[in-house]
Amino acid sequence: MSKSAADPNSRILLTDSHETIIKRIRRAVTDSISGITFDPVERPGTSNILSACTGEVPAALAERYAGSKHGSLKKDVAEAVEEALRKPRVEFARLCGDRTFLGQVARDGAEKGREHPSEMMREVRRRIGLS
Repeated sequence: MSKSAADPNSRILLTDSHETIIKRIRRAVTDSISGITFDPVERPGTSNILSACTGEVPAALAERYAGSKHGSLKKDVAEAVEEALRKPRVEFARLCGDRTFLGQVARDGAEKGREHPSEMMREVRRRIGLS
């Protein structure tokens, strides 16, 4: 999975449904080596997502899944991702429903956006000798 890839199926979004997360993780490309091992050089992606979501050490996860196939690991990864996104989703929904907050963020952003070009243009004018 890659947040920089153009394909939207290459990443998991905060707004993705549980079913979408499961589908994307299930379809994620795994290497052709059977079994699950911890090898940060040759197989860096095998257990890093699960580790990031659970806080478990990748080597310990690899030991736990040593006799498993990637499908078993992917199922648990999907559940861990879902759990990791649970609280941020609640906060995201709360913020999206708070029109006052969103309006203030938009006003603050517009103000900063107006300030920056003015400063930049002053600097450009100074450097080319117009001020």
